[in-house]
Amino acid sequence: SLRQDLAGSGYFSDVRIHTLKDQADDLQVPIRVSSKDKPRYVYTAGIGFATDTGPRVRFGVENRRVNSRGHRYKTGLEFSPVRSVAGINYEVPVRNPSKERFNYSSNYTHEDIDNKLSKRLRFGIAYLRELRSGWLSSYSLNWEREDYTVASQSDITYLLMPGFELTRIKADDAVYPRLGWKLNGSIRGAHEDVASSVSFVQFHGIAKGIFPTWYGRI
Repeated sequence: SLRQDLAGSGYFSDVRIHTLKDQADDLQVPIRVSSKDKPRYVYTAGIGFATDTGPRVRFGVENRRVNSRGHRYKTGLEFSPVRSVAGINYEVPVRNPSKERFNYSSNYTHEDIDNKLSKRLRFGIAYLRELRSGWLSSYSLNWEREDYTVASQSDITYLLMPGFELTRIKADDAVYPRLGWKLNGSIRGAHEDVASSVSFVQFHGIAKGIFPTWYGRI
């Protein structure tokens, strides 16, 4: 629907659609759309603790309106005693931004856990498009290089990984869902003969559901 498209675009909040029945003419009813622009910049920060990384600090910046064409980007930094991550994601909408877009991303990860030291650099591009059936499809291509040392052994690996992903979300409200579900499945791989140092195929699937509790119905 129009409300879901506007809310799902990421540019607006509090989207409301009013039908002007008193102005109906020849079976055509005009509508009035009201909304609020989301803030252009969003800043995030947080602290946490995990058993595998210890204490960690996170910072992030998002620009929802880079230019008049609706480009946006999101950057993030994470620091902990054993792992540090820096990344950026740049999004370019195609026609309807809630249904079709390109994502360009890059991140660098430095890990020093137990007796393994790893430095990993990744670049990626993905084309996301919502199909007529309601499924969101994603075609991606990622390149990754990792320099690692385990004990006294060092090596460098390269991976060129094409991938495909399908996601379907069904909910009673696009912004504040109380009932719904999500299905996701993905596949990616690499081959030694195509700019990669190893060959593999990886499948991943997930299912989630949201159901109102007895208290939520009161």
